[in-house]
Amino acid sequence: MKLAVLVCVMERYSDQESCAHKGSEALADLLQEKLQDLGWDVPVERIRCFGRCAQGANLRIAPGGPFFHEMTPARLDEVIAAIDNMMPKNSLTTLTGDITRLHMDAIVNAANPSLLGGGGVDGAIHRAGGPAILAACQEIRQQHYPEGLPPGEAVITTGGLLPSDWVIHTAGPVYHSDPDPQGHLASCYRRCLELAVAKGLRRIAFPGISTGVYGFPKEEAARIAVQTIRSFFAHHGEAGLQVTLVAFSTEDEQILQRYLT
Repeated sequence: MKLAVLVCVMERYSDQESCAHKGSEALADLLQEKLQDLGWDVPVERIRCFGRCAQGANLRIAPGGPFFHEMTPARLDEVIAAIDNMMPKNSLTTLTGDITRLHMDAIVNAANPSLLGGGGVDGAIHRAGGPAILAACQEIRQQHYPEGLPPGEAVITTGGLLPSDWVIHTAGPVYHSDPDPQGHLASCYRRCLELAVAKGLRRIAFPGISTGVYGFPKEEAARIAVQTIRSFFAHHGEAGLQVTLVAFSTEDEQILQRYLT
């Protein structure tokens, strides 16, 4: 649901009979500035009254939101609170299971830098998704990353035969040889979420990136994952993301849960 704020700023009937609410243009500008400061993608649209001022309202949240009567700049916090209540909320949860069986908008692949498949989650996703994923990865390699996907970067392809429509492939750092494993791991989560938002995707599932043969300590990896995702949420409050961290075992999920509480 895309929200917008409608502000009455124009004359109601004629040059002689103007809108009953003065200063609406300035109020609309101030509200837009406040929303931008919050990082919310909620447009403020100027509209003609068409008699609504007779009902005592000069601002409305659409679609289906409340009218605000006789608005002043001092009351804009009421509008912002109402918008916040109407916006879809970001959420972060965990589960133990097989990521290839999940029905998501996108699942994340802890990919080999070659993008040509490998072991662990990478191999499982390629096997379950079929040849369409590999073909898309090969095209990305040829056109954008001939030397392989750098640590911390991410790309998106079709989900092929998977229940999820898309796969976001990210190259995690090798813990004992990467010059900045913490920074690159955080970048993996951040870049995946950026791609999801750019594609208009909301339901995203992550595996434990780099926690297998790449040797990243699971406790530290869980902390970085949760902190990075929550930081992203703080700057994209309107995205309505539903992020799931998928654990390989109940023990791994318990580690994740410790950082969620």
